[in-house]
Amino acid sequence: MSFWNKLFGFKKKTSKSDRESPYLPKKSDEIEIVFAKLFTEKGGKFIYSEDPKSTDNYFKLILQENKWDYNDILCFNQNIADRFHIRCQSINVNIDKFKVFLIDCEYLIA
Repeated sequence: MSFWNKLFGFKKKTSKSDRESPYLPKKSDEIEIVFAKLFTEKGGKFIYSEDPKSTDNYFKLILQENKWDYNDILCFNQNIADRFHIRCQSINVNIDKFKVFLIDCEYLIA
């Protein structure tokens, strides 16, 4: 860096190769991004809804598309079961008879 650049506070621009040194740890995606990538690679879909009415509509469409009915859904959370008008199951239920598991992980349906 020249004298004038030092005097006036101009800094040397770092090149991309300087920032991506083989000696520095690799930047990795946040866990949410990794999950989203793997989920969609395996055929999962994300649906954004703006209000409860559209959420209900999407929920019914997902059931229809996959030929599921309300008896195919396993849910242990009473609030979610009430929200979607499904039966809340006990922890001791045989999970093999269900096709869908509805959980309270930020209302993720997978």
